[in-house]
Amino acid sequence: MSRMIRRISSFVKNSAFFLSGIVFMFFYKVKYLLFGYGVTRVSSLEEMERIIEYDISIVDEYWISSLAKYAGSGSGISIEGRVILEIGPGYDLGTGLYLLSKDIAKYNAVDVNNLIHSVPFEFYERFMKRINADPDKSALLEYQLKRTMSGRNDRLNYVCSANPDMVNIFGRKSIDLVFSHFSLEHVNDLHKMLSQLDQVVRPGGVLVSRIDFLTHFRWLRNLDPLNMYRYGAGFYGLFSYSGMPNRKRPFEFVELFEENGWDDVQMTPSSLLDDKYLNESVPYLHSSFSNERNQMQIASAVICATKSR
Repeated sequence: MSRMIRRISSFVKNSAFFLSGIVFMFFYKVKYLLFGYGVTRVSSLEEMERIIEYDISIVDEYWISSLAKYAGSGSGISIEGRVILEIGPGYDLGTGLYLLSKDIAKYNAVDVNNLIHSVPFEFYERFMKRINADPDKSALLEYQLKRTMSGRNDRLNYVCSANPDMVNIFGRKSIDLVFSHFSLEHVNDLHKMLSQLDQVVRPGGVLVSRIDFLTHFRWLRNLDPLNMYRYGAGFYGLFSYSGMPNRKRPFEFVELFEENGWDDVQMTPSSLLDDKYLNESVPYLHSSFSNERNQMQIASAVICATKSR
């Protein structure tokens, strides 16, 4: 009797999540049609400080740390003097400024949504104070930032385009390192993007990217992190918009990279879902995500790969 009650309770709970997901997808679809991609307003000092620390942690704890682990000791791979490309920098250029402070040759960034102009200059003033660069370097960072914000890109090269052609923008074999953080899961045509990277990244260049595999609706993300996998591709596609999560699983990313000229592709989980939630939810996901190779327990991961010579 108790087992039957648990089954009924689980069915009701998962049905509620299924319907809630539809409501959220409809809402975000309408919101995008009316207002476009949302812009985060950075206003409070507390929020500025949080974002500053987040940007720094992305560079230090995920990109540089993952690059060192991937390359191994004695590899000689360093960001110093390198030309770097970030895919999808998002709402601010904090990661770019921080990388420039570490003596890279040039920071390039490409995004389909121009979001950086919503950030007040006070944010960058606080950012540069936080990284405590020497006076000459601080002056350089401020100079580069002002050039970029006025559309005269130099060593802080920000490019926004709804359909970017990275080959024409950056040139062939011009990039040493590619970084991204929670952005590849938003790329609608990964094959096209990787095909372009194949042309702009130098042989032996390395990519490091952290990927978020969970649903992005804030309330549902906490209660039902795998919500977006409850629907078939056709139904999910009815609510699509630019930047909507592509629902690619870890093995699919690995296969796509290998098919597009990348070697030694490694996917390392950085966070996992708990077993209790998985046991209750996975049986109610769409059948296309039922195979074990989907590794539904992976919440986020870092993918590293080397461009073929």
